[in-house]
Amino acid sequence: MRWRITLAATLLAAASFFVFSPSPAPFILPLPPQSTNHTKPPPNVSPASIARPSPSSVPILKKKEIASETKNPKTYSQQKDTLQRIADQLTQAKQKINALSPAPAPPAPTRIPQAELAAYAQERMVNFVCEAKPGEVTIATGFLVSSRGHILTNAHVVESAVMDTCLIRNGSPARDYAFAKKIFYPTHFAATSTSEEEAGRDVSIWQITRPTAGILLPASFPFLNIDPGYNPRVGDHLSTFSYPAELLSYQVVLSFLYLILSETIVEKADALIIRSAQGLGSQQGSSGGALINPYTKEFTGMIFGVSSLATKDVADRRLYSLTPLAIDRAVFNQTGRHTREYLADQP
Repeated sequence: MRWRITLAATLLAAASFFVFSPSPAPFILPLPPQSTNHTKPPPNVSPASIARPSPSSVPILKKKEIASETKNPKTYSQQKDTLQRIADQLTQAKQKINALSPAPAPPAPTRIPQAELAAYAQERMVNFVCEAKPGEVTIATGFLVSSRGHILTNAHVVESAVMDTCLIRNGSPARDYAFAKKIFYPTHFAATSTSEEEAGRDVSIWQITRPTAGILLPASFPFLNIDPGYNPRVGDHLSTFSYPAELLSYQVVLSFLYLILSETIVEKADALIIRSAQGLGSQQGSSGGALINPYTKEFTGMIFGVSSLATKDVADRRLYSLTPLAIDRAVFNQTGRHTREYLADQP
């Protein structure tokens, strides 16, 4: 870039010369140098007798001659052409310099107001309450993935359920809403496995079948779209939505379980699994929760585990989630159809 700037400066200097000197330089008569010899004239020499140059000996241009030189059409045309050529060169140099300059940075994305994002998620998030064995229930999170009431959650959270139908609650605090039936579950799923292959299959799909008493179901459900081509990057700030219940008593869970919005930062991500720093969402009950981009509302991942439940301080735990691609692959490997196609074929 330096050589281009130097060229522009040189051309600018040349242009300045021609701009400020459009006509021939005026004739200037130099003064004779002053003598530094202050000695008196030799004796017998009168100052009046010292020869002085005659005014007639100095060449003087007549007005007619000056006007002739200033208005010479040929000289004026040449200078005009030179100025135009320099202006064109400066324009070309400026264009080349601009071409080398980096493009202006795009405007910073605008974060969606928290209240708006929370309201958006609350319409789409649900709380699972599944009977595990007499006197016990399994609590988990899920979210709607189609306008016809299909719900996505983890496979491991319902593995111990004794029935294929679970109570679905929504809102904050969660209130009874509907009943849903399991329609997709990975074959030979082992919830105790820690391998990446099993983690990538930790997906189950449910469908709302009927409302609970006093609830009128909508004709079309709001839902989160699963785009297999969307993957988060390391350093991304994401919002998590879930119904964490680990630190609550049984009575509180049944009566005052709230949808929790928290923040997480992606620490590591590949095509299938996201690891992120977490706080309130790193609890039991958050499995099946959603990661949402707080700038675009795009679905980013589904929570399936934490680093270690033995770590009592939830702020020190790490959150693990499946990418949209991992979810789509789990459905495709078993059905031969991508998630959208599979859901479209369901009643």
